[in-house]
This record gives sequence, structure tokens and C-alpha cells, in this order.
Amino acid sequence: MRFGVIAAGVAAVMIAGSAMAHEGVEARQKLMKSIVGNVKAIGAVVKGQSTESMADVARRAGEIKMDADNMGGVFGDQVHVENANGVRTTASPTIWANWSDFFKLGQDMEAAAATLQVTAAGGDMEAVKGAFGAMTKTCGACHKPYRVKKAK
Repeated sequence: MRFGVIAAGVAAVMIAGSAMAHEGVEARQKLMKSIVGNVKAIGAVVKGQSTESMADVARRAGEIKMDADNMGGVFGDQVHVENANGVRTTASPTIWANWSDFFKLGQDMEAAAATLQVTAAGGDMEAVKGAFGAMTKTCGACHKPYRVKKAK
């Protein structure tokens, strides 16, 4: 009987841990989708495929800046492809092995988004294109070492 109670307690802890891992990964995915949505919208403006204004670009860059600032918090759970226990994630375990570099890359994105925000407020499309290109390079700088490609 005692073993059954212990087993039930262990199962409850495992289920609660799995639910918490799922919530943490969902928060990361929501943040990343926000960044991607804003990057795509700004990219459409830069390519002349959108009627959004420079004020919209500045607002979107500000949202990316805020998301980048929150990145460290949503990756605090240390759930990655090797320990996700069924939770879908593309986070590499190297994020936590190289936390200071990962965190710095998030700060780089935040700074680049801030530059884009200020640049867009100035209204010069050529300058916005340059600032946007610099910001999107921060995306790749992080994805290459810290994101595992999805299996097809």
C-alpha cells in the first residue's frame, strides 16, 4: 500500500513537471511567434509590399525590443529537445551550456530593434532597410547555434 501511495505521488510530480514544462515552452513559442510576425510585417514594408507606415515599423520594432528583453525569462525553464518528454521544442541544450552567450545575443537583438525603432521614426527608408538588415542578422546569429532544425 505504501508503495502505491509513493508511486502515485511520483506520478503526480511528473505530471505537474510536464505541465510546467509545456507552459514554459508555450510562452517561448508565443514570444518567438510575436517576433516573427513583427519581422515579417516590417520586411513587407521594406520590400514595398505593405501599406504600413514608418510609425507602424517603429511600433513593431519596439515590440521586438520588448520581446527580446523578455527572452531570458522565457528560457529559464531549461526544457530542450533532449529533455522535453514529449513537449515540442526546437531549443538546443547548448542554450543553457552557453547561457551568457545566448543572453548576449538576446541583448544584441534588443539593441538592434531599438536602433530600428529610432531609425523608423526618422522616416528614411534606406536607413530603415539597413537597420532592419542588422536586426535580422541577430536572429540568425542565435538560431544557428541554439535552435535545432525541425524534423521533416
